[in-house]
Amino acid sequence: MVWDATIAGDWQIYAYSINNRGQILTSSFDILVGHGVALYVEVVASATSQDAGGEVGLTGYGYDSDGNKFPQTVSWKENDGLPHNINSTENEAEYLFNGRVSGNYSLSATHAASTDTVDVTVYSLSIP
Repeated sequence: MVWDATIAGDWQIYAYSINNRGQILTSSFDILVGHGVALYVEVVASATSQDAGGEVGLTGYGYDSDGNKFPQTVSWKENDGLPHNINSTENEAEYLFNGRVSGNYSLSATHAASTDTVDVTVYSLSIP
């Protein structure tokens, strides 16, 4: 028997047999299946707009060949340039966008050959 471990997680495998005396013999073992290498990335934004000086949370996710989803660190571009308004946090693959100047921002996250983009609009404050 072969088990094809494709879904990441903690697994417990049980096996049992009945011997010639009618006794049930059992055995079990734990297996930890990790995710594979990210083939593509996805970025999830907590909002699509903010007031100037506010923050939008960004989370990067990777997907392996079996479809497992996991936090994935990424490299950023902001409007195809340096990411002046994106900062990492203490949590893996979580970032904050702090748009200080009003306008439309295209935020691109890249890992290996995969890129995903989210758009955020920053509105100017009506109170000076």
